[in-house]
Amino acid sequence: MQESVKEQNDVEKLKDRMKIEEEKLNEKKAFVNSKLANIEPILETAKQAVGALGQKELSEIRSLPQPPVTIRFIMQGVLLLMGLKDSSWKGAQNFLGRTGVKEQIISFNTENVDKKTLEEVKKFLSGEASEAFKDEVAARSSKAALSLARWIKAQVEYTEVLQMVGPLKKEMEILQKSQDVLNQQLNQCESKILSLNEKVKKLQEEYEQKTQEAEALKFNLQQAEKTLSSAQNLLSKLGGEKERWEKQVEKETKELKELPYLSLLAAAFMIYLPDTPENIRTEYIEKWKQMLGIKQFAFRTFMSTESEMLKYKAEGLPGDELSIENAIVILESIKYPLIIDPSKRATEWLKTNLMNRNIECTTLHDTKFSTTLELAVRFGKTLMIEEVDRVEPILYPLLRNEIIVHGSRKSVLVGDKIIDYSDDFKLFMITRNPNIVLSPDSIPLVTVVNFTVTKSGLEGQLLSQTLQHENPEIEEKKSTLLKKEEDSKIQLSELEKQLLNELALSKGNLLENDALITKLAEIKKKSQAIVASLSESSKVMMELETKRNQYKPFAEMGSNLFFLINDLRKVNHMYQFSLSSFLKLFDQALTTKLDKTTDINLRISLLKQELQRITYYYISRSLFKEDRLLFGMHMIYGIFSSMFTTQQWDFFTGNIIKEQKTNISIPTWVPNDRAKTFQLLITSLPETTTKLQFNNSEIWKRWIATKDDVLKTFPVDDSSITNFEKIIVAKILRPDQLFNIMNDLVCKTLDIKSTSSSLKLSNIYKQESICTEPILLITTPGTDPSQELREMALQTVGYSNFIELAMGQGQTEEALMLIRKCTREGKWLFLKNLHLVIGWLPMLEKEIATLADVNDNFRLWLTTESQEGFPLILLQQSLKVTFEAPPGVKQNILRTFDNIDSNEFNQFNKTKMKLLLILAWFHAIVQERRSYIPQGWTKFYEFSFTDFRSSSDIISSAISNSGPEWKTIFGLLENAIYGGRVDNKYDLKVLQSYLKKFFDINILNNKLPLFTKGIYLPDINNSYEEYLKFIEKLPEVDQPELFGLPPNSDKLVQISRSNKIIEKLKMILSSIETTGHFNKEEWSSKLIPLVQMWNSLVQNQPTLNQPWKEKSSLTDPVESFFAQELENSLHMIKFIDNDIQKINEVIKGIALIDSTIQDNSISLMNGIIPERWQEKWENGPANNIQLWLSEVVNKTLKLKDLYSLVQGDKLFSRPLEFTNLFHPHIFFNALKQLTARKTGVQLDDLSILTTNWGQAYFKYISSDSTPALVEIPQCEVFWVTEQQLEKLKQGNEIPNLGLSLPVYYSPTRDFTVVDMYMPIQSSTDIDKYILTGSALFIENYQ
Repeated sequence: MQESVKEQNDVEKLKDRMKIEEEKLNEKKAFVNSKLANIEPILETAKQAVGALGQKELSEIRSLPQPPVTIRFIMQGVLLLMGLKDSSWKGAQNFLGRTGVKEQIISFNTENVDKKTLEEVKKFLSGEASEAFKDEVAARSSKAALSLARWIKAQVEYTEVLQMVGPLKKEMEILQKSQDVLNQQLNQCESKILSLNEKVKKLQEEYEQKTQEAEALKFNLQQAEKTLSSAQNLLSKLGGEKERWEKQVEKETKELKELPYLSLLAAAFMIYLPDTPENIRTEYIEKWKQMLGIKQFAFRTFMSTESEMLKYKAEGLPGDELSIENAIVILESIKYPLIIDPSKRATEWLKTNLMNRNIECTTLHDTKFSTTLELAVRFGKTLMIEEVDRVEPILYPLLRNEIIVHGSRKSVLVGDKIIDYSDDFKLFMITRNPNIVLSPDSIPLVTVVNFTVTKSGLEGQLLSQTLQHENPEIEEKKSTLLKKEEDSKIQLSELEKQLLNELALSKGNLLENDALITKLAEIKKKSQAIVASLSESSKVMMELETKRNQYKPFAEMGSNLFFLINDLRKVNHMYQFSLSSFLKLFDQALTTKLDKTTDINLRISLLKQELQRITYYYISRSLFKEDRLLFGMHMIYGIFSSMFTTQQWDFFTGNIIKEQKTNISIPTWVPNDRAKTFQLLITSLPETTTKLQFNNSEIWKRWIATKDDVLKTFPVDDSSITNFEKIIVAKILRPDQLFNIMNDLVCKTLDIKSTSSSLKLSNIYKQESICTEPILLITTPGTDPSQELREMALQTVGYSNFIELAMGQGQTEEALMLIRKCTREGKWLFLKNLHLVIGWLPMLEKEIATLADVNDNFRLWLTTESQEGFPLILLQQSLKVTFEAPPGVKQNILRTFDNIDSNEFNQFNKTKMKLLLILAWFHAIVQERRSYIPQGWTKFYEFSFTDFRSSSDIISSAISNSGPEWKTIFGLLENAIYGGRVDNKYDLKVLQSYLKKFFDINILNNKLPLFTKGIYLPDINNSYEEYLKFIEKLPEVDQPELFGLPPNSDKLVQISRSNKIIEKLKMILSSIETTGHFNKEEWSSKLIPLVQMWNSLVQNQPTLNQPWKEKSSLTDPVESFFAQELENSLHMIKFIDNDIQKINEVIKGIALIDSTIQDNSISLMNGIIPERWQEKWENGPANNIQLWLSEVVNKTLKLKDLYSLVQGDKLFSRPLEFTNLFHPHIFFNALKQLTARKTGVQLDDLSILTTNWGQAYFKYISSDSTPALVEIPQCEVFWVTEQQLEKLKQGNEIPNLGLSLPVYYSPTRDFTVVDMYMPIQSSTDIDKYILTGSALFIENYQ
């Protein structure tokens, strides 16, 4: 063993020595190699360059008889280096001529160069030849010269290195030999050791056997430590996943449990809700969630992914929630969808979405519809049926899925044919009509999907449109983030699956699988990065939403504005506007050049102002003049709600309900006819009235009497008083100025110059019209824009390109052919009087919708009068303009003469010409008097040009040689033509007065003026042009006196116009519909104040609840009247109280709702008196619930007092106010009966109800400052016979002259109470008072 150790030591010493020797050898080798490493690449490069030379290049050098100096020096260097003695040019040529000279150069052995040769070459290179061996010099000579020069230089350097390392190589050889001797000695020692090792082996085997158990224990310990480390590592990797997986398992377990319910909700949504607006969808989903116990459900996320929804938006689908939900229903519904798409945006999206399919588009009225349907079914096409207005029976087998199966073949009945059915067949039905009515048998067969825009949905669309223009990066980033989030979630899901798969597929001991643990660590790292990315995306998304919301006020305002426009259809069916037209206005506002600003809030303010301005002008020109201010006020209500409080607006429209206050003192300066409404103001708006200083009587007296601008001269100079509060005060105290004040408010608020818009057809054509959009001119009776359009067409496209057709029976087919022709040829087509062919218009609408390849020059002009049956879609898709006759007598006469043939007129004699002018004047007067309804006429009478034409024919036939037959003319015009339209006897008296004034021989002979001071018939030659010149000289503006009306008539007209606007505003805002739904919160907020107000009225009056005890027999007619009147009023109060208390019980939840309660409540919430109540009292203030109820109670209390006087026979002991009676007309009948009984006169003989003020008489109003209504003084009223009346006149008890005037219940002149004889001063005043429209009124409900 020791010997073995000794030998082992010797071997170790030898190895140490060898190691030292080897280190020296390696140092020498490293030095040599380092020297050679630098030069060998250069030499190799030079050799390669020489090798790359062609024989031609070498031969070229060789062939030179007198080579350049550079080449000669280079060749001389080559020869010297290679040891050739002859270095002359001849020697060089001989050398180059050798066979394989290139290989000889390349294979030249550098080690053969001795030191002397090297020194010669170096000396040669550094001498006069040095310049030739420069690369740039050699390169100029030839490529071969350059390569050879580099080779020489490289060889010289390499030779120097070799000679330098030569001694080192010799030392290396000595060291190598020494190394070999040591290796031999080492081998001898090692062989000796081997023999010794054999001996040791046996000893080692025994040793190993002894230590085996120790090694096994050590190994097991290491394995245990490794397993523990792997387990700790695995737990650290999966520790975070465990918590997340537990939550996910809990969530998915819950979702799995809820999945049937969620699927049920989704199915219910697709079956029952696709045709409903967003609010109804939300309402039902919330109800269903409560029923099923589900907390969260979103139809969109349940049925689709974010990436799919982003794809829909990229394809053109509006991004609002309603549109996305509808798109999912369309693509996922089992039943075939019927899509209601007024804007056609969904249709365009659907075509884009299905563009990779074989799409076929058609319409129901297409002549090839059946063929198209059959081919689509047979070959599996996607069929889109547009302009659907019903479900055709031919589609029923397909909609019912009545597929006939024969083995692998499928067929279906289409019409009367059974054709093959392809499973790839798809059907989509589309309509633009939002009010489509389906037959009961077709409704279950289709899924109706309604894309009619909602307020929130439109807001989203407008916000996207705004951002696209103002800051498109926001939308792009949002879409990118949403896509990235979706991808990240998918990637995270994939990583989770991968992680679970790795764990599931792992074999053997999991803790011993190092590859698995490494893989898990990698997956964990990626998932953490994705989670962090999602968190970051969420933060960025919140920032983007904040930026998006900066533009939300503009989008919200735009959405509100569209629905304000949409409300106008409640006023007139012709006021229909499409979403696409509004979107154009919205885009126009965005693209209008406004003041540049970086302030977003200022920019939004400017955009709002521009949008409301251009929208008002665009919409108002489509409205009749009487509704333009209405639209402005409606815009103020919807957009500028900060200008007023809810209570102020409700008071303005007569909808406010407040508890009545008693003992309110009315200032003495308040006119009597305004006292009731003034009291309502004090009661309803106490905060406003405290600022108005009503106790200062002087300033308010002056203001009420002023003719100046009532806003500029407003009595109270207080900045806290808003413009709207001033409007309210004007409504109460200066209703004659309310119209002008509202007009001023609209102009200032909307930043417009005027509420009336100027109109030029040429501007509309040039700036707005397009070939696919009809221009619809909505006219009023007697208005015809044909001439204006004809002249414009002549200047624009020429008369040959303008075709007009008056519609009527038999013209419809020709109209369709002309549309197709003009569409192709680019002509203008003018279809007139569409209101005469209402039933054909749906066909016209579909024809326009299906026009293809329309020439850009084509224009379709249409005219119609306002008609309820006019197709909604045609109205929406048209560019609408209203045409109304210019106001005034002058313009009216000119329009009449425009319709008279000038050549025919010139053939008339002088008398007939004058009579036609008189007739035209009379015709203008009776038409323009309609501007003063209800004072001018009590209602609107349809006097038309047909009346003028008929009268003209009568005049022509009634002229004889002796002159006109006045009785014939007068009689036929009074009884047959103009008078045939009049159904009110006092209006007929007005007509008779006009006929007497105009058709008079003295006017014809120029002895009297034409009903207007200073204007006589023209005494001119028989010329149509001369008559036109006479008409042109007439004044443009009509004064009330022109019609025989008093100067203050305009006041009543202004009051009437204002009241109409307020009534229409109230009607527009009556949004509660009879849907049968009971909304407790809404009912409470709107009806509880009414209940409280009513209770305050009746609970403080215990006498109203006392039972009525009527006397057994009443013989006095007047006493009977008051008894019946009081009984009816008490019954009415009980009736109303019963209805109101039932409403209160329903709100409290202690009673069930029925149809009567429902109808009453809806009427009251809409500010309308319920019909049941109006039947009890028809003549109350129908536009104000609070005033109506107050009047019911107040009149009843007054009646109780009056009945007490009747019972004491003291009724006539003091003045009787007719305003205290519900039915004054019955009182006058009772008074008549009482008079007949007491005087013994026959009832029928008492024909005159007269008044007596002594010798006072009725005076004519001659000043425009006089109030519109004047309270008459107290007087005696009694019934008399004609004979008794004459006796009173003869006895000078009353004036000799009088006039019977109507007594109306209110200034609206809807209900005539009685005729009353009023004294007048002169017989000439009779016609004057008739023409002024003088009348008496019981109440002043305006």
